Amino acid sequence: MGKIVALYNDTAKAIHIGNKMIRPGDTREVDSDLVPFKHYDKCSPRPDGKPKAPTLVAPPQQDDDTQLLSLLDNSINDIKGKLPGLTVAQLEKLEAAEGAKAKPRKNLMEAFAEDRLNRAQEATETDELVALLQTMGDEELIAQLDVFQGDEGKIALVNAEIERRHEQAVNAAE
Repeated sequence: MGKIVALYNDTAKAIHIGNKMIRPGDTREVDSDLVPFKHYDKCSPRPDGKPKAPTLVAPPQQDDDTQLLSLLDNSINDIKGKLPGLTVAQLEKLEAAEGAKAKPRKNLMEAFAEDRLNRAQEATETDELVALLQTMGDEELIAQLDVFQGDEGKIALVNAEIERRHEQAVNAAE
């Protein structure tokens, strides 16, 4: 196991590193041995110890509370559609702001709770899938690439397990 590094996801989609899913805009601690090279510059510190490459794009802006809270001016259905793209901290801010109103919208408060449950279920499924992949034989593991065709998150988990096994084989041969 390598050192633990913080990986920031600056993409629009979730990143899967080992058994961890990193939502857009979130940072999680991960094992540096599992981080693909293309994500090295998103880590602090970089897994290979080299300095970070200069950033060519503007860093993501911090949450502007007024912009975030302006979402509450929209209809419940519009807000529900945007919930999966929010970070947990943003979701908590929105929920607190709605709950502090004199008349919080019941359906919106239920939508916040439902989104939290979905996120928890997704995390549980990811952990269970990683455990299952680790028990599979090599041929069975490779067959999962066809089974999960079209699901980038699950394919990333299968590829991470394949990489882990390859690294174990290389290390054992040394």
